[in-house]
Amino acid sequence: MEGPLSEVEPDCLDVAAQRKLINELAEIKVRDLAQTVLKAAQVAGGTAIIGRFLSGMNGPGRLSIHECIYYRLFDPVLPKSEIGRFISSKQRSAQTLACNDLSTREPTLDKVLWDRLLAEAELPRPEIKAVFGGTVEPANGKWLDTVADLTAFLSDPANYPMLAKPNFGGRSLGVLGLREVGPDGILLHDGTVRRIRDIIDFIDEFGTKGYIFQEVLSPHPEMAKVTGGSLATMRLLLLVGANGVEIENITLKVPTAGAVADNYWRGNLMTAIDRETGTATRSIRGSGVDLEVVDRHPDTVADLTAFKLPDFDALRALSTCLAASMPEMTMQGWDVGITDRGYVPIEVNFGGDVNLQQLAHNKGTMTPRYVAHLKARGYNGPLPA
Repeated sequence: MEGPLSEVEPDCLDVAAQRKLINELAEIKVRDLAQTVLKAAQVAGGTAIIGRFLSGMNGPGRLSIHECIYYRLFDPVLPKSEIGRFISSKQRSAQTLACNDLSTREPTLDKVLWDRLLAEAELPRPEIKAVFGGTVEPANGKWLDTVADLTAFLSDPANYPMLAKPNFGGRSLGVLGLREVGPDGILLHDGTVRRIRDIIDFIDEFGTKGYIFQEVLSPHPEMAKVTGGSLATMRLLLLVGANGVEIENITLKVPTAGAVADNYWRGNLMTAIDRETGTATRSIRGSGVDLEVVDRHPDTVADLTAFKLPDFDALRALSTCLAASMPEMTMQGWDVGITDRGYVPIEVNFGGDVNLQQLAHNKGTMTPRYVAHLKARGYNGPLPA
């Protein structure tokens, strides 16, 4: 589960602090639960929250009280009939296993292996410049065997700018934006200059299964007007069944100034996208009692209610190709970048979390289409009527 944190993000080279974030982001939690429930009651009008929470906790989605608050099930703006369509992280995992062959999970975790699969399918992808450690040789780029190899690679100005990220990992934890190298060290995404030795020590300790060094993608000109020049990616939920490939949901992650990645927990925005037209419908930041609907980007002042994804037909065509690359997965969660060279898949998730789409769209994941797909796959767990 990925939700915004209230604390200041720790030093990007602090291994212990970065590993602590892994645990904090593993599940939705609400700090000061009693005080938060009181605030929720004020929004809902007294004790009306009890029935709404029970609908979420005892319904087919089996939400925890923390998730009920996170998704603002207490808010009268959300029709009570919609509450039963929200799903917990635990229930989602069971549904994913019903839809996907477990053997397909491994390539979704190993970024280098996944890159090789996309290369064989001749699909667009970010260029991997080099890989340090790991067990799979990249389709392209250097394979750095030793610390000496890594030192030489990081010392070469021709390799910059680039992103460094753990080969196994998610939620952009451990990601470093490497802008340029100079006599004093490497200029990072946070504006600090750090010694090459310090960065190598972090990579060697944090990336126990290897690190990849990847090109920096540039945003599509139309999206750059919205984000101010940062790359925005979307979470694309695809269902593959008797009707072919269906785009079930599109949720856009909209970065703000200074963010190394567009993950929501880093304080960025999210925008719900209409799956039929590619048009923005609702943008938010925060969650629970602190959730705020946002009409304009805080940095660019771009109107977040009046844009459409560029060349939406191209995204539809790409979706079919993406689904075909992983035929044993009938529920696929893709992160796709909107770049100056078109739509570029960043990574695929084994089903994909649904908290972002439920939060952004203010709707439960278990739509009639989604429920029909689960039934077709033989899922026999609780479902809404």
